[in-house]
Parts: sequence; structure tokens; C-alpha cells
Amino acid sequence: MKLKWLNSDVIAGVLLILVSIFLIVESLEFPDAMGTEPGPAFFPIVLSIILIFLSILLIIKGVKTNVRHFEITKEIRDNIKTLGLTILATILFLFFWRYLPFYIIAFLYLFSLGIIFKIKITKALVFSIFTTGIIYYVFSEMFLINLNL
Repeated sequence: MKLKWLNSDVIAGVLLILVSIFLIVESLEFPDAMGTEPGPAFFPIVLSIILIFLSILLIIKGVKTNVRHFEITKEIRDNIKTLGLTILATILFLFFWRYLPFYIIAFLYLFSLGIIFKIKITKALVFSIFTTGIIYYVFSEMFLINLNL
């Protein structure tokens, strides 16, 4: 199924809207204004709103013109899936590092990367155990760094 309206303009517009929303949310955490002056959040919020408006125009242009700047092949789709799963595994690793011992979360992370990159399960298992052991030994025993914070 080909999405005829999906092109680089539409993708860029959606990504810019997401970045703008993130910037607005972060700007709302800035301290309040003093007196009648606009606060430190004013300028980033105004720029983000302008960027959202321009991004919507870019999306509309992209849908109307239907120009394909690139073709998404099966190989590219598979690479995007692999990249997304790798980013997700990394985020989960960083999140759970606080709650699980390092050697457990490092093993799960490395093993999941092995599966994501389509390494045979036995090789991924051996690699994960071996690498986790080396990392744990080097940092906790040689460099005396506490990995279980």
C-alpha cells in the first residue's frame, strides 16, 4: 500500500510540529514574568506557534503537490524499523537502569539488540553474557565505579 500523499514535505512538517509542541511544553516550565514585561517563555512560545503554522502550510503543500522526493522501499522500511527498535531499546535501558541492577539491564539491552539486528539467539545470548561481564568487571572492579546507583 503506497501512501501517495506521504512525501518529504509532509514528514518534515509533522516532525517540525512535534518539535514545536515539545518546545512549547518546555517553555511553560520557565519562570513567570515580573511585572508587565513578557516572561522568558514568551519568545520561544511565539516562535513555536509561528513554526506550527508554517509547518501546517508545508504539509498542505506536500499533500497538494504530491511530489515524491524519495521512494520508501522494503529495505528502507526495514532499516527504519530497526532504527526505531534500537532507539526504543536504548530508551528502555536508560529508564530501567535506575530500577534494576546494571548486569541485568545491560544483559537484556545487549540481548535485545542482538535480536533486533537478527543475530542468532545463541550467539546473541553468549555475546550478551560475555560483554556484560566484561563491562561490569572493568567498571566496577578496575575503575571502582558503582554501576548500581
